[in-house]
Amino acid sequence: MRIITKDGDHVDGVYADDDVTDVAELVTRPVRPREWISRELGIAKGGNRPFALVGADGSLKSWFAMAMQICGAASIPFLGFDLKPRLSSIYFDWDQYPELSRERYMDLARGYGVAWKQIRGLVEYKWEAVPSMGDPAERHRD
Repeated sequence: MRIITKDGDHVDGVYADDDVTDVAELVTRPVRPREWISRELGIAKGGNRPFALVGADGSLKSWFAMAMQICGAASIPFLGFDLKPRLSSIYFDWDQYPELSRERYMDLARGYGVAWKQIRGLVEYKWEAVPSMGDPAERHRD
C-alpha cells in the first residue's frame, strides 16, 4: 500500500504494510520481541531477510561469514560471542569460485575442530556466477 497524506495524495515509491496508513499508528504499535542470533553483535533473526556484509576487497568478509556459519552450526562462540545454538544459515557467493570456498570451509572447520558430520544440514552454500567488469584475477584476492 502507498503511504497516503491527509489530503489524499500518495507519496510515490514509498510503501508500508497493508494495514498502515498513518506513521503515528506505526510508531506507537507494540514492538514484537526480537529473536537474537547474537544480541552482542546486533544480529537479530529477521524471518527470510538476509544478513549482508559489505567492505573493501580483501577485508576478509567471506572468511568472517563462513566462520560465523561454522561456529553457529556447531554452537561455538564466534569471536567470543554466543550465537543461537545450532544456527542454520546459507552463504550466497557471487564473488569467488566454489573451489576456493571449499578450501576455506575446510580450513575453518579444521581450525575450530568441527567435523562436517556434526553440522550436516546446517551450513549451506549457493554459488552464482556474476559477470565482472574487472579482471577476474584481481577479484579473488581476499
